[in-house]
Amino acid sequence: MCQVNFIEEFSAFMIYAKDNVLSTQERMFWIALFYVFNGRAMRTYNPQTKSADWPDGFIIVTNDELHLFGNMNKKAILTVRNQLKQRGLIDFKAGAGNTGVKPMYKINYLTAGVRGKNALNYSPNYVTNYGPNYSPNYAPNNGPNTFPTSPPQDTININNNIYPSDDEDDVDDPGVDAENARTRTREDEDTERIWQLIRQAVVSAFTSFFGRTATTEEADRITQMTFAGKLPPSMAIRAIEMAAAAGARSPVRYIGTIFQQWHTMDIVTPTELGHYQFLHDCARGKDALGLMTPDEACKEIAKDAEERAEAHAKAKEEYGAYYAIYTEQ
Repeated sequence: MCQVNFIEEFSAFMIYAKDNVLSTQERMFWIALFYVFNGRAMRTYNPQTKSADWPDGFIIVTNDELHLFGNMNKKAILTVRNQLKQRGLIDFKAGAGNTGVKPMYKINYLTAGVRGKNALNYSPNYVTNYGPNYSPNYAPNNGPNTFPTSPPQDTININNNIYPSDDEDDVDDPGVDAENARTRTREDEDTERIWQLIRQAVVSAFTSFFGRTATTEEADRITQMTFAGKLPPSMAIRAIEMAAAAGARSPVRYIGTIFQQWHTMDIVTPTELGHYQFLHDCARGKDALGLMTPDEACKEIAKDAEERAEAHAKAKEEYGAYYAIYTEQ
C-alpha cells in the first residue's frame, strides 16, 4: 500500500496526457481506473491520521466497472488498456471468462515520493503543492455525526449479461469492428459536448462568484473533476458558489473536497443537495420552524440515502453512467 494525493496525481496525469497527446479514450480509461483505485483507498481512510492506503499492486477491476465509469465497450477496453500499458501508465493481467478469472489492474502512479514500485516521476516543479492531504474530511467537525466517517462499499449493480466473459479470444468480425468504430465516434462526440457544457458553466460561474476570470488550469481542473464525477454543470456552479462564499484561497482544492463529500453521500443534483442540507440542519437542531426533531431527521437521512441510491440505479439503467448530466438537459 502507498499514500497518494488525489489532486496532485490527477494533475500530473492531465499534464502527461497533454504533453503526450493521449486520445479521449485513453484519458477516460485512466480516469475510470483511477476512480476505482480511489474508491478502494477510501475504504482504508483513517480519520485520526487523515490518510488512506492506495493499492500499489494488482486489484480486480471488472469490465463492468470500467464500462460504467468510462463509458467504453469491451472492444475499446481491451484495446486502450494495451495502449496505456505500452506507455507505462498501467499494467494488467487479462481475465479468462471460461475459468472465472477476472482481469486485474495496477496503476503506475505518476507523482514522485510514492511508496510504490515502478512509479514514474512525472510530477513537474510547477504542480502546486497542497501538502499531505491524502483524503478529504468526510464529516463536519461540529454537531452530531449524521453521516458516516468512511465512504460506503462499492454498490455497483453488475449485470452479468453485459459482458458474458472476459475471454479475449473473440473472433474478429469486420462488421462488428465497423460498428464499434461508429460507436466510438459517437461516444467521442458526446464526451466533447458534455465537456464543453461543463466548462462553459465553470468559466461563467467562476467569474460571477469570485469576481475574476478563472485561469486555464483552474477551469480545466474543475471541469475535469466535474466530468470525472459525472456531475451536471449545475453542481459545478454550486461548488464554485460554496468555495467563493467560504473565501477559499485555493478554489480547486476546496471544490475537490466538496466533490469528494458529495460522492461519499451519493449526491448528484442540486435538489438532492438542498434536501440533504435541510435534513442535516434539522439533525443538528437548526430547524427554526420545528418541522422535525433531530432524531427524526437522522432517521430521515438514512431513509433518504436508500431512496436516492434506488433512484440513481434506475436512472443509470435508462440513461447510462452520465444520467445526472443527461437528465438535467
